[in-house]
Amino acid sequence: TNIGQSWQPTVVSNSVFSISVNGNSVFVGCDTTLFSSTDSGISWSYVLFPNQTVQSLQTSGINVYAGTNNAVYKSTNNGQNWITTSLNNNVYSMYASDPIVYAGTFGNGLYKSTNNGLNWSVGLDARYVSEIVLRDSVMYCAASGVFSSRDAGIFWLYTNLNSFDIRCIEKSNTYLLAGTFGNGLYRSSDNGQNWTSVNIGNPYVLALATTGTYVFAG
Repeated sequence: TNIGQSWQPTVVSNSVFSISVNGNSVFVGCDTTLFSSTDSGISWSYVLFPNQTVQSLQTSGINVYAGTNNAVYKSTNNGQNWITTSLNNNVYSMYASDPIVYAGTFGNGLYKSTNNGLNWSVGLDARYVSEIVLRDSVMYCAASGVFSSRDAGIFWLYTNLNSFDIRCIEKSNTYLLAGTFGNGLYRSSDNGQNWTSVNIGNPYVLALATTGTYVFAG
């Protein structure tokens, strides 16, 4: 409650794989279940959900999307009830801005829905998609390299960082950043045309976040 200066544990003690926040509602995806809070994490409720690992969560408007190791699930009532969408796959990453939903899979590429998850079409085939982000009207995708799209995922351009295992992408005020598994952090000042290695003392960068001129890498 004080911008990260101090921390206190919640009652959620499971292994946490994903978190999504929508106003006062918080959803936490765990190894075998899903928890929700409607008061910014003060109290928590167990969500009736299939016994699956919730690897990715996204909220958009009234809809909540959960990507698991078997499928994409959708709730239209703040997580009280869930339906299985037609995408049955091992979903590792998601991005949602209704009615558009993207789902990155473990080895089967990137899928896109234009009708809130009712139907899906494949965009990037046969790839492990670890992250999908939208920054400055450009969609970026980490999939055995960094891809970018300026037309909502119709066409994807392969940037010049294409020989590393990319795990995360972020955009600061100045740079496009890419974290790798084993090759450290890279940055680009021209939207991915050219990349420069940044020595941060750790070759494994699995998470990135930016605020103002600050960059956080984990």
